[in-house]
Amino acid sequence: MSQSLPARAYTPSEWLHWCLDAQQVNLVDRRLGKPYTLRGLPAAVWGWFSLGYDRLRVVELVAVAQAQTQTDTQQVVRALVEQWVADGLLVEK
Repeated sequence: MSQSLPARAYTPSEWLHWCLDAQQVNLVDRRLGKPYTLRGLPAAVWGWFSLGYDRLRVVELVAVAQAQTQTDTQQVVRALVEQWVADGLLVEK
C-alpha cells in the first residue's frame, strides 16, 4: 500500500449524537441541530471508525468490500474523512 495515506484514527465529535442501525447511521450535530444520514459504504466506513479502526485498516476493509485495490479505495476513504472532518463530525485522535 502507498505510504501517502497516514494511519490516523478518528473519533466522533463530542457534540455529535449518532445511532447505528442495520441499514444506516443517523447523526445529529447538536451544536447546529443538523441531521445527517449515512447509507451504504459511508455507513460502513463510519461503523469501522466507531470500532476504533485507523484509516489504513478502513481502507483495507473498503478494498475488500468493494473488490478493489487499496490504492483505488484510498481516495474514497480520504474524501469521506475530509468531508466529515470539515463538517465537524469526526476529529483526529
